[in-house]
Amino acid sequence: MVTPEYCLGMTKPADTFLCAIDANTVGIRFLNFKIRDIETGSIIFDTDDQPPVEVDPNNLDALRTIRYEFDESMLKKKQIGTSFVQVFLYESILLLPFTYN
Repeated sequence: MVTPEYCLGMTKPADTFLCAIDANTVGIRFLNFKIRDIETGSIIFDTDDQPPVEVDPNNLDALRTIRYEFDESMLKKKQIGTSFVQVFLYESILLLPFTYN
């Protein structure tokens, strides 16, 4: 079982997800993720602009993985910002929406 103490003791990113995809019994969903250039306000990456992902039934972790590649100009940005939208559902009823910037 993963505990807060275990996570606080981690010294590097986990090699895999810390819980199984079916452990999401309360219906938490992440709907959107964006990366933007703070100076210009331009959107560098937006999950809404990505093609649908074909998911291998033997690799359901692909459903909760975002893949992106940037060219070297990304390293020259002075500031970038991120935001994501998370919702809590119960039996397909929206309970709480959150947007983090």
